[in-house]
Amino acid sequence: MKIAKRILILVGCLALAIGGFFGGYIVRGTQDEDIAALKFVLDTYKKYYLEETDDYVSVMANSIIDRYSYYYTKEEYELLNKVAMGSRAGCGITLNGLNIYGVIGNSPAEKAGIVTGGTIVAIKAPGEEFTTLSDGKSFSEKLSQIADDTDFILKIAYGDTTKEYTLKKTEYQETYVYYSDEGGAYRFSDKTGKMEMERYADAIANFGSDTGYIYYKSFNGTANDLRGSSKQIEEALKKFKTSGRKNLIFDLRGNGGGYLDIAQHIAAHLIDAESGTRQVVARAVDKYGKTTEYLSAKVDYATYNFEKIIFLADSNSASASEVLMGAAISYDKKDKVRLVLAATNVGGVNVYRTYGKGIMQTTYTDIFRGDALRLTTAYIEWPDGTRIHGTGLTKALLGEKCTEPEVLSGDYVLNAAINLI
Repeated sequence: MKIAKRILILVGCLALAIGGFFGGYIVRGTQDEDIAALKFVLDTYKKYYLEETDDYVSVMANSIIDRYSYYYTKEEYELLNKVAMGSRAGCGITLNGLNIYGVIGNSPAEKAGIVTGGTIVAIKAPGEEFTTLSDGKSFSEKLSQIADDTDFILKIAYGDTTKEYTLKKTEYQETYVYYSDEGGAYRFSDKTGKMEMERYADAIANFGSDTGYIYYKSFNGTANDLRGSSKQIEEALKKFKTSGRKNLIFDLRGNGGGYLDIAQHIAAHLIDAESGTRQVVARAVDKYGKTTEYLSAKVDYATYNFEKIIFLADSNSASASEVLMGAAISYDKKDKVRLVLAATNVGGVNVYRTYGKGIMQTTYTDIFRGDALRLTTAYIEWPDGTRIHGTGLTKALLGEKCTEPEVLSGDYVLNAAINLI
């Protein structure tokens, strides 16, 4: 009987504790006017709204945050993380209608030899004749009917020349970095079964014996091996160094940014500071005025013996790209860093500036549901205190460090950088 009473007392106490917890939760919920109002809106919407959609949480969340913030469902967030780590699927072509404006690194399209600037004319599925295409929709519909890992042929027109390319849709690891000097052009590929740098063409320009060129697409990928962009930058710089180059052209045109920790690693190669030290790459200032410093990896700038570092940028160079350039400029003690800006035509006027994204986003995840909310949480400052949000990098900001070349035929931005050297 004594044991039974003890058990009953224990159960009773537990029930009271549980009741108190949930009772408090309910009271708090009813006392919070915002939560009560949201519950009323959602319940009424789901019960009565004529055009109800299952996506109402995304619609509501995204309606109250800025264009850099976003609510992700579990499935969207999982896909986002896969893409950020370089895991892709498909053939690797990005289109405007039928015009090819992008080929993803290490994709089936790139391995097949497809480059930007062409127009897809026709597609040949297995066992069929060529189907002439009228628009991007007709291409997408035809492509969706072809099974993964099955060869098909694209007919692509480059000016007056039409070429045929055999490729397939498959999973692949995206790459981000291209290197060129007078010895040739190099990219990263896993054709051999492991990721490594390969020579794929002659030099893309007349660089001369002292200059190397890096084109960097985005601050993404895994951090610890050549599948990630920071390690690919290291490998490209190793090629730059062993080839005896002194002048670096670092092309960030079209690079919309990515992850700040990758920028911290890359900045260690490009900021003029004492070897082995870790320096401030950027500062974040939140809504309460709290400042967080983001440090570089261990600096090895001196090992490259740079005579000049020339960044190329345009109106799509944003976020981590602007952080990286800002760090290099902030530590430029010996006046070696320059910026060449591409022009963007706005209302018939050429405007020279980078994108101007100087704010940070932080992603918060629901560990139970798997969904996530990316929010703008801070302003970003360069190490010297400069803020570029809304304005970008401009000649007005940088003075003689910035060049605005005349818009000419060909790659006038790259040619202007070579002329500076």
